[in-house]
Amino acid sequence: MNRSFLTTQICESSSKLRTIQLAEVLVPLCDSLTTLDQVTSHEALQFESGLQVRHRDHTGVGAGVSFAANAEGSQVRSDSVKGKIFVRVGWGKTTDGIILAPPHGQWSPPQRSGSVWGCHSMHF
Repeated sequence: MNRSFLTTQICESSSKLRTIQLAEVLVPLCDSLTTLDQVTSHEALQFESGLQVRHRDHTGVGAGVSFAANAEGSQVRSDSVKGKIFVRVGWGKTTDGIILAPPHGQWSPPQRSGSVWGCHSMHF
């Protein structure tokens, strides 16, 4: 049986067309009989990146660097970028109602061990 994930990249982009990949989140695919219209709730998947993000041309927070937190200039350090993405995963259907998924006997979703799925931090 195949067990697959959809790799989702968490990126930061700026107005200067620069994009930095902060993390990858592995989103587990569902079984071959679950369609998107049957999935009514979203699942929260966490990510975290220890990548140092510094902004020279503006006062964005960034990560791994100290920044002024108030008008007095006191310093705060944010060691990582972290957050959650919310996903809803299901297979699509044709207009005739045929599920667009691998055959049921040839597909099995990944085994779930908890609510947090594999997150790969990018370290450079």
